[in-house]
Amino acid sequence: MAQSYSFQLVNYPGTPFNQLLGQNDLGQASGYYSMSQDNTTPDFPYIYDELGGGVFQVITIPAAVGGAQATGINNSQQISGFYVDATGVNHGFLLNFGLLVTLDAPGSTFTQALGLNNRGQVVGDYMDAAGGTHGFVWTSTAGFTTVDEPNGVGTTIVNGINDNGDLVGFYGTAPINVGFLAMPR
Repeated sequence: MAQSYSFQLVNYPGTPFNQLLGQNDLGQASGYYSMSQDNTTPDFPYIYDELGGGVFQVITIPAAVGGAQATGINNSQQISGFYVDATGVNHGFLLNFGLLVTLDAPGSTFTQALGLNNRGQVVGDYMDAAGGTHGFVWTSTAGFTTVDEPNGVGTTIVNGINDNGDLVGFYGTAPINVGFLAMPR
């Protein structure tokens, strides 16, 4: 039997382009908006409080002159995402109770934080100097751990992590991608 859902539209007031990318158990969602319908202008990250009357909180990242996205929010209200600096380089971030932690994988030319769990583990992808894409798990104590699906070394992206440390993502080169689930041993 198929599950039925009730839907609620969420658009930052006066904007033509919105995406919600993460949600916690407290009724808060993370996402971003753009002022152009085709998303060709810089993105602005926000948190949307579903249970608190539909309040938006825009997140300001001073170095994000090229835009930013809030990709995840956990139950501690830590926020993951990425921003583009003045030179066009992507940097991952963790916003931890007002403290912005920039996440750049060692030796990377491009880093995106794409999700996090309630244990403060952040996942995403980075590009190495040779142009290969690798997934990662980051923690404040261990730093970066590279994750490459064995059949997708150099094309791996990790999109999500649950509280058990299980990862989801994909590898390959569009239009051929293969999804994966990875569980810690």
